[in-house]
Amino acid sequence: MGKKEIGQILGGGLGGLIAQEPLAAISPLAGYLKYRGDKKDRKAEERREREEAEKALEDERMNKIMSGDLGMKAGGRARRSINLLMLEWQNRGLNLWTVKEGTQTITAGTSAYALDAEVFDIIEAFIRTNAGSTASQQDQTLTRISISQYAHLSNKLTQSKPLQYQIDKAPSQITINLWPVPDSPSYSLVYYYLERIDDVGGVASNNMDVPARFLPCLVSGLAYQLSLKFPTSTPRAPTLKADYEEQWNLAADADREKASIYIAPGF
Repeated sequence: MGKKEIGQILGGGLGGLIAQEPLAAISPLAGYLKYRGDKKDRKAEERREREEAEKALEDERMNKIMSGDLGMKAGGRARRSINLLMLEWQNRGLNLWTVKEGTQTITAGTSAYALDAEVFDIIEAFIRTNAGSTASQQDQTLTRISISQYAHLSNKLTQSKPLQYQIDKAPSQITINLWPVPDSPSYSLVYYYLERIDDVGGVASNNMDVPARFLPCLVSGLAYQLSLKFPTSTPRAPTLKADYEEQWNLAADADREKASIYIAPGF
């Protein structure tokens, strides 16, 4: 069977063209595929050029921001953002690197004691008797009660060895209320407290109360906070937020107390 017969059987068109001139039929198809490939390459190149141009503009804008008065304003934003992070970390709960021990002298007949300004919250409190005696010093754990429970105590003037305490939080400092009211000056109040985290202070101060393991969390958290202040960076805020939360979880997990837990089965 010759080329003419093959073309007739295929019904002409492309089939006939393939039968009569195979290379002539393949060449337009190859050219079309090459055109599509070149078009994709051009689009990819245009996208890369556009992204590079946008990045260059963003870098130029940030350089302008970080120079002169704008740089001072940006620095102020960064300091305020870091200070907000410090407050957020305190609100998130316990960080062992800010836990310290404090003592308070007890006065008989006095139930309320204002603690140092650095005290952010009380974690545990004890009444110590015979302080300093290796043979007879004893610590009795105090139970923390809410302001509602304290308000419902029938007689707040009852004097005895304290068993409970309640915390009043003010903007500048906190006050601890003991109940019953101490009946002896021989007691000592011993407590573990969460210290207020030092912020970055003014322009000339760069000292922060942050351990090395929290630095990645600080950097990612600052990036997230600043992204909320610059409109061009706002679209990246969700990604920066996710990275910040991941870094926080890693740092907080390393910061938790590694104590054994014993669960007693009930019979």
